[in-house]
Amino acid sequence: MLYVGIDVAKNKHDVTVIDNTGKMVLKPITITNRKQGFELLHNTLKQLNQNCLIAMEDTGHYALNLLTFLHQNNYQIYTYNPLLIKEFTKSISLRKTKTD
Repeated sequence: MLYVGIDVAKNKHDVTVIDNTGKMVLKPITITNRKQGFELLHNTLKQLNQNCLIAMEDTGHYALNLLTFLHQNNYQIYTYNPLLIKEFTKSISLRKTKTD
């Protein structure tokens, strides 16, 4: 099983893939928020030849097209409220610093 994290933004999405030990499986990629970018992600994940669990922030309309594409291609997807992620990050940080 591989774990795919997607940082959703208006025009692009940053993607990281790790294995069950936390090791990065491939260099992080950036895809466009368009069908061509979604197909690049799909083809990249297919080449890894393993089941992928995808996690991403539920940012509403910025994530909707990607989410629809991933559902249509039968990926297992978990979406998270961005506020929960922000609060979790605060809870594990000793400093009040932004990480991205």
